[in-house]
Amino acid sequence: MTENNIPTSKEIRPRKIKIETRFGKARCLRSRKDRPCDACRHRKSACIITVRPPCRFCESRGQDCTFASSPTQRTRKSTGSSKLKGLSRRELSPSNVFGDLRRPICSRVESQPHHEPSQFGARETRLQAPLSVPIEGSSDSRLSTYVDDADLSRIPIQQEQRIHTSNDIIHSQISSGNTLDGTKGLTAHFLGPSSDQDANLLSSFRSNILNETKYVDVNIRQVFPENTAANLSPVHFNIVHDLFPERDNRMKEITSERIEAYVAPHADTLVRLYFSFVHSEFPVLSKTHFLSEYCQNRVRIPASLRGVIYGLACPFWDRDERLKFLQAVDQGELFEYAHAALNRELDSPKLSTLQSCLLILHENPPLTGTTESPRNWTLACQATSCAQCLGLHTDPSLWNIPDWEKRLRKRLWWATFVTDKWASLGHGSPSHISQESFNTGDLTLEDILCGEDATPSPHGYVLSKRDRRPNQASAINFLETVRLAKHLSVLLDYS
Repeated sequence: MTENNIPTSKEIRPRKIKIETRFGKARCLRSRKDRPCDACRHRKSACIITVRPPCRFCESRGQDCTFASSPTQRTRKSTGSSKLKGLSRRELSPSNVFGDLRRPICSRVESQPHHEPSQFGARETRLQAPLSVPIEGSSDSRLSTYVDDADLSRIPIQQEQRIHTSNDIIHSQISSGNTLDGTKGLTAHFLGPSSDQDANLLSSFRSNILNETKYVDVNIRQVFPENTAANLSPVHFNIVHDLFPERDNRMKEITSERIEAYVAPHADTLVRLYFSFVHSEFPVLSKTHFLSEYCQNRVRIPASLRGVIYGLACPFWDRDERLKFLQAVDQGELFEYAHAALNRELDSPKLSTLQSCLLILHENPPLTGTTESPRNWTLACQATSCAQCLGLHTDPSLWNIPDWEKRLRKRLWWATFVTDKWASLGHGSPSHISQESFNTGDLTLEDILCGEDATPSPHGYVLSKRDRRPNQASAINFLETVRLAKHLSVLLDYS
């Protein structure tokens, strides 16, 4: 030690940190970094290879670790030295160059023409929604559009709170206004107040937190921030990848293939019969949304839902002029396939899963059945639990999701409510939905008619001309069914 208690070079411990690159060996002195794989280069993240490829990221996702792409070309900024050559020494002084940054941001923005870029255009950032917010205390609308980077850290930014991975699919799914249910391969699980994730703690995060563990890939999306004045808590969903054992995936494929093979070539006719006789009485599907998916690629619709729709149309086989001369398909066979598929789809419940749960209850009973089967009560309870996993018992009116999904969620919740109450009455069992357990808003006629007009749709050819238009009378009947179930709920509470 020296007199000033500063350790000498001999006393300094040698570094023991090794960069985990070059396939497990430390990088040579003054050498360039090892090139990342194509996936890590695209993600702009560290490519960590312990011994040999694949890297940790590619290994965790089971994908090929390739090194084929070339580095992206960087474009030079237009504000180079050529623009500075014509400036005098006085104009290039630090007080003139950086003095503008010390001025209030309001005065800086107002002093610049709105249609002209700043002299230092590379330091100017256009804030896109939802990051663009007006600065407090200013009425100038331009302040919500152009802001210098030097002052970004001092501006409170209102944006959708989320904790996410770096997966591009997740990023697109959780962007502002995107549906919770429309991304293939991802499932949104509702996080209730008693879940292991504290909603208020999740709301405190305003920046991105990466989760790059090897076996877990979970994202948390906030669809509604808290409103203390209205006593409304924040609402979050777990966004989880649909990763299942290979045997489950294979069984889903087999079930889907068997359903389509069993109804071929009458699938379109059965869908037409379903919307003519079943959907009008129990509108749990979004007509236009279903037809769009069905016509584009019907296999993307869960096998359980396709099997139930085909099966519920079977009793009306003779109503079709072409089918009544042919051998009818067996409804029981289709429902067996639907039950087998639904049993595996419940691992990742979506709105289509709940639609299957609600429709599968309406299978025609066997001729030997004389009493209500207890199985129907368990299926009704299954539908209730599925709806709660999806968060349908929470009012979505203020959520950051598309309007059509808000209305469909309300429609499905009240269909679940009707199912639970009448199943409770029929089986003499206590209802699983109490008045205090949900705050979903009342169903309206607009909620039912949303997505029911298939006239302008290019996929409306599947339906008859009458069924392409919204059926207001049937919508009113369903509203009255919900109202009757509410009265029944009061009676069940006192029984």
